[in-house]
Amino acid sequence: MPPALAPNVLYGPNYTATLPPGFVPQQVNPGAYLILPPGVAPPVIPALVSIEPVHPMFEAQQWYELQSLSNPMVAQAMGQRLGFANAHLTSPIRERWMGQTMVHQCELEAVAMPNMVPVRLLVMRLKGQTGTANVIIAIHLWAWPQYLGTCLQFVGGVNVNGSQPLPAPPVQAVYNPQRPEQVEMRVNQVPFTTVPNQTSGGTVIQYIDNRRYHVSGIKDAQVVIEGEMDNSRSFSNTGTMTGNNVNLGDHVNQTLGAAQTAELQTLLAELRQRVAEADIPEPAKAVIVAKAVAPLEEAAAKGEAKPADVQGKLEKVNDQLEGLGTTGDKVLKIAEVVQKIAGVVGLGVTAAAPFLARFIG
Repeated sequence: MPPALAPNVLYGPNYTATLPPGFVPQQVNPGAYLILPPGVAPPVIPALVSIEPVHPMFEAQQWYELQSLSNPMVAQAMGQRLGFANAHLTSPIRERWMGQTMVHQCELEAVAMPNMVPVRLLVMRLKGQTGTANVIIAIHLWAWPQYLGTCLQFVGGVNVNGSQPLPAPPVQAVYNPQRPEQVEMRVNQVPFTTVPNQTSGGTVIQYIDNRRYHVSGIKDAQVVIEGEMDNSRSFSNTGTMTGNNVNLGDHVNQTLGAAQTAELQTLLAELRQRVAEADIPEPAKAVIVAKAVAPLEEAAAKGEAKPADVQGKLEKVNDQLEGLGTTGDKVLKIAEVVQKIAGVVGLGVTAAAPFLARFIG
């Protein structure tokens, strides 16, 4: 194990994990930890995070075990190991890119004894270029406004693509007035889970009037109001906002953060390379670089890249390749990088590049 470079970083055999402020880790096996978020202490544990490395020899076995959670007996056994009863699968395995990390995730619900408190389990497999790690978030659903944001910051700070610690990423709590019963939680704009907008303390995000909203108790996440007049709106909500009425600002035109910009620059360099290597006409390569790659590289270098700009340039890549009538074997590598770029800024690849999305398994 490499020497610790900072007191707030966990170093596993194939990962690093940045601890948000106040997290308390307890090592249970080499490289494996149970972690309590700030403010959590026995005997009542409303939120818990675990992380363990996956040895390359056992990756196939671990993948099989994740898929086996659709078996009620296996799901119940996992819940019991964490101290919960009646655990059952509520969503199938979903696949998404978080920067350069492939995330396979499913969700279970269970109850915490003896008071039968509902619990959400987020079971994740993070696979990168240098390793794989399993992460589980277990959280009492009534406590999600206080703890889920910071737990997701931890997930976003797990690096399985090298040994360099990552900064804790921004987390968004997204409310759509067309679906007032739920709030979607995202990491760096990448959707992770939806939670109920109603807790034991009442409604979490509530419309008041004249495009004003009351936000109650959400910590460590930026609240985003989505869908108004076909625009997304946001306001800062780092810390408890109970009792505050907040006005909304433009979200889609906000510049990317430093971590997102750095990932974008890495992926743009990869996209430039994949375009150069692709079996497509040279004039088409020149158009893609001039109209899409180069402008985004310039914006990122200046710290001015925005999600709306990225989507516009990915659409140009998509349209140029679709106009060639090319086949998947010629553009698959380009499509894979486009998917990663879309993930960095919270876009669905189908929305930004529907033609290329067809070739991605």
